[in-house]
Amino acid sequence: MTKSELKKFLQIKIDQKANIILNERVRYDDAAFGELKIYACLRRILNKTATLEDLGVLHAVNNLLHATGVLAPNETLGSKVTK
Repeated sequence: MTKSELKKFLQIKIDQKANIILNERVRYDDAAFGELKIYACLRRILNKTATLEDLGVLHAVNNLLHATGVLAPNETLGSKVTK
């Protein structure tokens, strides 16, 4: 996935989750809020406006992906994104 494709994917997901939260009839908007936080974090990292918390979240996700074998020890989530 390219950086541009990832940015588009993130925007779609952020819009979807925000709409769920805005819908007053939805009972489980906390799940959407949790996803929204991760997507917004990654978007800020890609846009170079990340906070230290954003970097910590990405580091934790990388650690989990390494621990579960999804990523090889020499890979990172960032290395999976090109241009």
